[in-house]
Amino acid sequence: MPKLTKKLPSYRLHKVSGHAVVTIAGRDHYLGAHGSPESFDAYKRLISEWSAAGPAAVAANAVATKSGADFRICELLAAYYEHADRYYVKDGEPTGEAKNIKDATRLLQSLYGMTPVAEFGPMALKAVRQKFIEARLSRRVINYRVNRIRRVFKWGVENQLVTPQVLHGLQAVAAITAFGRLAKRDKRIL
Repeated sequence: MPKLTKKLPSYRLHKVSGHAVVTIAGRDHYLGAHGSPESFDAYKRLISEWSAAGPAAVAANAVATKSGADFRICELLAAYYEHADRYYVKDGEPTGEAKNIKDATRLLQSLYGMTPVAEFGPMALKAVRQKFIEARLSRRVINYRVNRIRRVFKWGVENQLVTPQVLHGLQAVAAITAFGRLAKRDKRIL
């Protein structure tokens, strides 16, 4: 397997304006007067964010910034799949978790792929969960899949692709316990 390397985006002069510029994910970031301490600080900050997030998140963030409220679940999933393929690796070999994530989100993709991320809420997640139930999956598999879907949105929040309110709403959806009941916190109602 080839060794993947990340080449740092370069600090350079924008000749027309005399400002320092760096291009990340196809987007130019102007840093201030070329050679100034402020421009070097801004460059270091942007490179730190780029290194921490990874190229998949940076590219998705650029798409989200350009499209604004139109950032769709299919775009979030595509960025997360790229992240998962790089992250879930052991001894240079991919683990089964990236495939599990794709299996868990396949139904989400087909039902809500073109839905804006900001519009996906607890009722939508419950609808996906109900489809898992109708497919007669085991309780354990359903809960694992729902948690993997939440993990996608958590990664999106971490990389500023999803608002925290969306994730908070998804975390309110209860897990399924034995006998098809909801989680322990809802048993007192039964």
